[in-house]
Amino acid sequence: MSNVREVIELLTKVFKDNGTTPIKAECFRAAKFNKNETTASLWRLLFELLYILNYGPLEEYVNDFTDQLKPDELVIYTKYAMQEQGYFSREFSTLPDDMNMGSREILFAIGWLLSSKKVVDKFIDLQCSPLDQEFPVQEPVVVEQQTRSTSKLGAIQKAQQLQFLNGRLCLSLKTLYSLYHEETRLQHQVHKSTMGVGSSAHTPHLSVIEVYLLRHPEQLKKCIQQLEKDNTRLERLLLWKEHEHIFWKWMESVLQLKLEEASQNEEQVSNQPVVHYNIPVDLLASVSMSRRNLESAIMKFEPIITQLEEIWETKQDDMTVDQMQKLDAAVKAEIQSHQNNLEDRVLKHGPPLYRNSRLTFIKPSQKKLSNVQIPALNNVTTDGLSDPVNIQSEIESLQEHINQLECEIRRKERYYRNRLDKMASHIPGAICIQPASLTR
Repeated sequence: MSNVREVIELLTKVFKDNGTTPIKAECFRAAKFNKNETTASLWRLLFELLYILNYGPLEEYVNDFTDQLKPDELVIYTKYAMQEQGYFSREFSTLPDDMNMGSREILFAIGWLLSSKKVVDKFIDLQCSPLDQEFPVQEPVVVEQQTRSTSKLGAIQKAQQLQFLNGRLCLSLKTLYSLYHEETRLQHQVHKSTMGVGSSAHTPHLSVIEVYLLRHPEQLKKCIQQLEKDNTRLERLLLWKEHEHIFWKWMESVLQLKLEEASQNEEQVSNQPVVHYNIPVDLLASVSMSRRNLESAIMKFEPIITQLEEIWETKQDDMTVDQMQKLDAAVKAEIQSHQNNLEDRVLKHGPPLYRNSRLTFIKPSQKKLSNVQIPALNNVTTDGLSDPVNIQSEIESLQEHINQLECEIRRKERYYRNRLDKMASHIPGAICIQPASLTR
């Protein structure tokens, strides 16, 4: 298989086998030359590939829902989904929402999705054998439900009807729960009864569907047809993996054709945004202005940041621990200096409440307590009045002296307790009982 057309037809069959809407290989060839008649089909294919990538196999209800979507709704959703996957293309984001043009850009988006997100590998992961299913696949039973119009009912009747439906839902959930337990019990019995006669190496017992086929031989023909269909799908997937390089070479020719047309026509790059914004149009101008200001600020300070990072790396390698400690002390001193200057400005130029107030201290008496002497407070004169001082530093100084006194008290307690114990040891029959103040 060396023909490009055959490879593209194989790719369309792979898409169809996995539930997408049938598409002809001619649509890809027309999209290469940017023909408008294939745009709607390619939009639909891209939408379905995104759904498979995000949510799994396409169900019938998904196709019905897609048929009900308007063209602009499908296009806008597909653009958002592609941006979430990481595909940011100016030409793709600015395609019209009415599907009247842009087939080549959609083809590029499909190719990017196949290449970067491994969609075909996702198809292979979703493939499973009918024998791997736990229960036989049966045709769904269509139950006709009688619908009752609630537009003519009053509020009380609507509430009663909702209560009735709620009761039926609760009863259905209880029934479903009991059926689940019954299903698990029967499945365990089947596995236990067929232990040792498994059809494969990784399962030592028969599955439910295998037992079902043994008891209903007429269903074997249907299962064989399903297996042949799955084999055909797998063969196509393997054949695509073998010849996909031909498709990618053809995609390179599509890109080359686009570049040649752009150079011949000398098209100017449009000022349309790269992303499809979900904001009002009148705010786009302010958003663009903010973006330009941010870019200019980044470009302005980027050299300075780079230089600072280089200096930091150099200094970090050369600086010792002592130098780091000195630098830390210098920074703290600088911060303290700025704090003191700020307090001085507040006292001199602040409101009258701060400008006229003065902090006064009464000098305590120099009472000697053991070997610890309480020093006089800083910046305090004997007349009781002084210049304003930093009250926080004075509080810290007093706290430091309190800690020293407490240490001295604990040292004295240990010293005299040891002396009492020694004295009591020399007196026969003496018992040394500590004072109540020391035992608390």
